[in-house]
Amino acid sequence: MGGSYSQSHCYAKPISKKKDGETEIYRHPDFLKELLLVPEPGVCTMQDVFLKSAQKYPHQKLLGSRDSQKSEYFWKTYSDCKIFAEQLGNGMIELNLTTHVNEWNDLNMNLVGIFAKNREEWLLLEYANFLYNNTMVPFYDTLGIESISFILGQTNLETIFCSAPSVESLLKCKETHKLKNIVLFDPISQEVHDKVIQRNWNIFNMKDVMAKGKEQSRPYAKVTPEDVLTFSYTSGTTGNPKGVLLTHKNIVSVVATGSNEGFNQSDSYISYLPLPHILERIFVCTFLYYGGSIGFYSGDVMKLKDDLAVLKPTIFVSVPRLYDRFYGAIKSNIEKLTGVKSKLARKALASKTKRILSTGKCTHKLWDRLVFKKSKEALGGRVRWAGTGSAPISGETLTFLKATLCIPIAEGYGQTESCGATFSTASNDPLTGHVGGPRPNYEFKLVDIPDLNYTSLDKDEDGNPAPRGEICVRGNGVFIGYYKEPEKTKEAVDEDGWLHTGDVGQLNVYNGSVKIIDRKKNIFKLAQGEYIAPEKIEGIYIKAKGVSEVFIHGDSLQSACVCIAVPDQKYIMEYAKQNNLSNADNFEALCKSEEIKTHLLQNMTKQGKSENLFGFEQAKAIYLEPKSLVDLDCMTTTFKIKRHQAKLYFSQQIQEMYNQINSVQQPNQ
Repeated sequence: MGGSYSQSHCYAKPISKKKDGETEIYRHPDFLKELLLVPEPGVCTMQDVFLKSAQKYPHQKLLGSRDSQKSEYFWKTYSDCKIFAEQLGNGMIELNLTTHVNEWNDLNMNLVGIFAKNREEWLLLEYANFLYNNTMVPFYDTLGIESISFILGQTNLETIFCSAPSVESLLKCKETHKLKNIVLFDPISQEVHDKVIQRNWNIFNMKDVMAKGKEQSRPYAKVTPEDVLTFSYTSGTTGNPKGVLLTHKNIVSVVATGSNEGFNQSDSYISYLPLPHILERIFVCTFLYYGGSIGFYSGDVMKLKDDLAVLKPTIFVSVPRLYDRFYGAIKSNIEKLTGVKSKLARKALASKTKRILSTGKCTHKLWDRLVFKKSKEALGGRVRWAGTGSAPISGETLTFLKATLCIPIAEGYGQTESCGATFSTASNDPLTGHVGGPRPNYEFKLVDIPDLNYTSLDKDEDGNPAPRGEICVRGNGVFIGYYKEPEKTKEAVDEDGWLHTGDVGQLNVYNGSVKIIDRKKNIFKLAQGEYIAPEKIEGIYIKAKGVSEVFIHGDSLQSACVCIAVPDQKYIMEYAKQNNLSNADNFEALCKSEEIKTHLLQNMTKQGKSENLFGFEQAKAIYLEPKSLVDLDCMTTTFKIKRHQAKLYFSQQIQEMYNQINSVQQPNQ
């Protein structure tokens, strides 16, 4: 943590007395008596949200797609999208393209699947579902073929709306259960068409479905807050994915909290984070209510910079992995400066950092114009508010980016099971290293974990109260259960409605904010009895020069940690050329180089020491993997390590590293 505490940031206050084994229950200071449920009276479902906004902002831009040839965005208005959604919803009814199910907890749902990258058709289908009370089942490639097949079997889904590449992914599934209808967003090749026909699947074109919907107009379906709006399958770190069921009530309660950020109809947002994941989903739903415009990226994250330059959004949301890349690129550019420019940049950075840590203000009239104009343009030049979520981000990175991008950045924390945004920081809070307090639609408490010596009676090094324990949340955004998995649902949510997150938090009692300090399950003990939290170490190592992805592994029979790292290709190849290494133009060969391994491990150890890692927390051996852990199915698309999967995949390399450590009998530092 850096900076001085600003009294203006009171994140939560207790509303109950303390009980044995847990802290008091805390709520947002403005919602102590009642949790926030809806954004305004009468707006209780996403159908209400959509119709209200279509009426209020008929001519406002809603969905935009980029024309790469003309390098500009073309837009559909709120009124246009309402008409398209009506036609699509009617066509789906006429062609019987939904699957009615009533197999779990007496829930009546009309299911429809979607399998595509972010694009306007994705949200047009979402809006049609709002109007006619269909429940979305989203798919994404990194689920893997086996998980896709599992979901098809669990839901008995009959229809999926697909992009052309996603059809090919479906064809790789040996078992597709009751799937029979493919609705295409794009043309497919004759070869793929023939394979689809061989599977006895019916082929529809989305335009044809909409044309069918024009023939007969139907009244909107009745939607209640308790109706299931969407499945959100967690890719999971072990086993089959779990189908999180989120209702209209859940999503609308999150939408209602958007007023905290001051979103409005003049705002624009770039949609590139995967829509099947809750972080992106809640932002596009929130933007819908506040009349904002949503522009889609071109489909290639490597070209995101170009999309940002054309769209020039005012709101930007990302994940730490991408922010870390911005951090690395901007920092590298500053380090390359020489002479007067170097002195000026360092003085400007030091000045702005001091200003941010003392006041929270991220702008400076002189330095922003003189030094940081180019770095600010990295996000298009118009961003006024940014957010980060899905994984922890370091305080150093956050403060650095606030200074160089010249924007406030809020950090959010949550889970799919609680609609993502459960806690958040004030974007102008000078303090870092915490996740703020509960959103107005939630309450929280910390529960003791005796086995790990975390209790609600803990004190800090100065003897001040510093309660620690598992973060438990309750409120209008908490899911209703995992589909067809009552036992796992009971494990996650207790009889009193508390969602047990599995994350360990420390309560900052002076302002009600929470600091994530550990993970209840992702902890292992080394042979000498020391507990290791691998996610903490990974979060530190990822900032080391030349490191793109990190997996830390430990074993209770071993006295040291080992590391699997995916190097930054550009950095490694430049280092190899500068040091006249052989195979300097061969990335895979460089990953096997002992000199490269030593260099990267030294970078990581240095970073670890700078952030006060203990010697036993530092990795003592490293293996360099040229492929992304996402591509190897060892990491989820929200960049959380699938630890069991990674352990199995790299079992041979892990054993070899331990053999190497034990052969030299390297002492613990």
